[in-house]
Amino acid sequence: VYADKGYTSKANSEYLHLQNLKDGILDKAQRNKPLTPRQRKRNRLISAIRGTVERTFGTLKQRYAMSRASYIGIAKVELEFLICAIAFNLRKAVFLSS
Repeated sequence: VYADKGYTSKANSEYLHLQNLKDGILDKAQRNKPLTPRQRKRNRLISAIRGTVERTFGTLKQRYAMSRASYIGIAKVELEFLICAIAFNLRKAVFLSS
């Protein structure tokens, strides 16, 4: 599970461990306690993975007007997102093939 440093807590880390999930929550520095070199390296590795996903969601929000749902109801919103994701992937495929 990857998340930004706003979700850093002992409770979240323990919950992920109990669920047998890998903890991908970014480490957060505290006042007068900077991150260790190991923590900074770990954050860089996690950020590289998160950046790929965040870039996709950013594109969907900007180019496909997905900042807010246009419909009411989970089924309609899921379908709207699915159609936008298909359009995104088709556009990406055309770009990569040329």
